[in-house]
Amino acid sequence: MLTKSYANLGNLLHCVSLISTLVYTVLVLRFANIESGIFDQEWVINGFCLTNEDVPYWSSHDLCLYCDSILCFLGWGVYQKLRNSHPQMKNADDSLKFNLLGHLGHGILHGFIAYFQYRDPNRSERMPGARNYETVLQSDVLLQIIGVFLFPAFWFGLLKGVLPKVLDKNLVILSLLASMGQMLFKDNQNFMYVQSILVTCYTVASLQLPQTEKNFDYFAMAFAGMIISFVPWIECMACESIASKVGGHLLFDVSIPISLVSAYVASWLHFNSTDKYHQDASAKAKKVH
Repeated sequence: MLTKSYANLGNLLHCVSLISTLVYTVLVLRFANIESGIFDQEWVINGFCLTNEDVPYWSSHDLCLYCDSILCFLGWGVYQKLRNSHPQMKNADDSLKFNLLGHLGHGILHGFIAYFQYRDPNRSERMPGARNYETVLQSDVLLQIIGVFLFPAFWFGLLKGVLPKVLDKNLVILSLLASMGQMLFKDNQNFMYVQSILVTCYTVASLQLPQTEKNFDYFAMAFAGMIISFVPWIECMACESIASKVGGHLLFDVSIPISLVSAYVASWLHFNSTDKYHQDASAKAKKVH
């Protein structure tokens, strides 16, 4: 009975995450401009809430690199300690492992962005409103070559996190398609593009899991996903008033490992406490007889 409740709650939370992300996507595509007045103006310029852009090694992109790296390594330590501790946590084990690896790559990409956007002596001037492919064509040849390899690798890491059961060869194809598709969007739509694909893939894959695999960890990870899906609204609507006070886009980046590791630990505590309860109940029953 409880398993069915966890499955239903998990399904509901996944749907909430998807709806939130799709509404966000539509609004960004339609109204991500200064004139609309819907989004925070600082956010509209970049599609991120950025702070300290003039302070070397202290911009939001730099902070994302530092904090993502630290949190992913800490999360990896938790994973190594608790992995394979319960048969019902197999999906949670895989989800946390690949999400941490993908998020570490995500943080490293922020480091590349920080360098090429702020510190590269040969950097090109930004072209507001330009499509990504136009920006790439105007950039340095070295940057173009790096991008050819970096973007598919970036996408592979993220897609592996949300689709751990998909064969790697299929993920390579999806990564190439996602990379090419991103070239058609404007630079202030990049975050929206990435978020919409990842949440859609994760939600569809999760909802299709067999009922027997939708236990407490399914519910916990769905809850974490819902929390993560709400953070972009804070970033885009309250960049200056809230997000900029805690590192801008850093707020979103740290929400991912913190939420996922918290859900993972909660699942471990749940399954182990449940096992202990059943063991104690069994021991008492034997004493009675």
